[in-house]
Amino acid sequence: MTIFPAWPKHHRLVIFNDANSDARQNSDVAHELAHGLLLHEPKCPIVNGCRDYSSADEEEAAWLSGCLLVPREAALVVAMNQTPMGVAAIEYGVSTQMMTYRVNSTGARRQAEASRRRRGA
Repeated sequence: MTIFPAWPKHHRLVIFNDANSDARQNSDVAHELAHGLLLHEPKCPIVNGCRDYSSADEEEAAWLSGCLLVPREAALVVAMNQTPMGVAAIEYGVSTQMMTYRVNSTGARRQAEASRRRRGA
């Protein structure tokens, strides 16, 4: 959750649940950081916390947080080396689901498979 304190103005405070797994904490913090980097403002004007962003802002923050956690170049290395998703996830401090999503959504898996087919031909 991001809190917008009344003072100092324009500051944000991210609070996360330290009872969650490290991978979940990393994902949560990256998501909130993405909202800040994208200068998203919550829909409700309160100073003691708000989790109510527009759905477009939520989608944009979800995309950027994945990019921050597993950049395309990293996803490509994982795909080219055929690193098991669980191993790569631990290496990058993300969930297996996040690693799989990034390898697939960036096109890294398709690129690696095409490269292997070309080498094999």
